[in-house]
Amino acid sequence: MPNEISASRVLEGIILGALDNGHTLALDGSLFEHIGPIVNQISTISEPPEDFLKQAFSEGKRELLDFGCGTGQYRPWLEEMGYNWRGINYASGMQPEAFQQANKDPTIEFYDGLYLPYADATFDVVYSVFTFQHVQRIDISFGEISRVLKPGGKLIGQVSYNEPMQDFTTYNYTPYGFKLACVQAGLDVTRISPRYDIFTWMLRRLLIMSAASDDNSLSTILTPDNCIFEAMINYGKRLGLCARDINLLKLQFSAHYSFNVVKPGAA
Repeated sequence: MPNEISASRVLEGIILGALDNGHTLALDGSLFEHIGPIVNQISTISEPPEDFLKQAFSEGKRELLDFGCGTGQYRPWLEEMGYNWRGINYASGMQPEAFQQANKDPTIEFYDGLYLPYADATFDVVYSVFTFQHVQRIDISFGEISRVLKPGGKLIGQVSYNEPMQDFTTYNYTPYGFKLACVQAGLDVTRISPRYDIFTWMLRRLLIMSAASDDNSLSTILTPDNCIFEAMINYGKRLGLCARDINLLKLQFSAHYSFNVVKPGAA
């Protein structure tokens, strides 16, 4: 534990040292142009998918597909929120233990990893958390989600960006790549929000891999608005940056980001 505590302090010291010596924010113009308009323009607080789900819900918009639902761990609170839950998985992309558990649940469906077994415009919301990095055909998967969404429906969730490989990981999504996949499927990205800094995430992952345990000091500071992101926010404020630019800075060094996507058309 003393070495882990030292690692936490060293990590924070490195980030603070780099920012203390900084004097500007040099980001690629394409990030400002394509992603700048869809990050939060007012607040630098991380936005969880739950917030987008609450905003999307109404009595007439209750039908939800949990895309890549795993063992259905999100079902209770999604139903408590008021949604009519349906879950689906790609069996070959699951760990054997998770598949065996999910396969015992008659309410969880399975598909071929490409074409969803639902009619057009079936769902008001498609919810997906840490699933897109496992799909094998981005174009087909996003196209199918667009197809089964009703006009005005939402695609909401969270996806990997700067993250090491998990079981069966195929792609990690840059914000621009994610936006491009949505646009090509006829969907509009309305919000991307940074979640969890990559520095803490990676060092914590190294500690887990080297000890085969999640019992380390970094696990306690791995939060969406931790000391690392706080340092970036303070740096942006020192430079007089707006919330948009600070969020773009945070996004560049995020392990994941949340998203809110809409299918155009009458709600």
